[in-house]
Amino acid sequence: DIGQIDYGEDRRSATVHVTYHAYSLASVQEKRIEEDQTWSRTGMGNTWLVRPQLAGLIGSFPAATR
Repeated sequence: DIGQIDYGEDRRSATVHVTYHAYSLASVQEKRIEEDQTWSRTGMGNTWLVRPQLAGLIGSFPAATR
């Protein structure tokens, strides 16, 4: 899920709150992972560079990493 987009003054950067929904079929479990991302673009088009951290995914489902 993508939350509110807060644009920088130059409109070429933005901060966005993102929520991922991860599922494990092995443990019939859902996990919500939230992070704030920084988006950037070189022009005024709609192509954005996004580098998600995904730190919340590491170790979210220990049983599935065996």
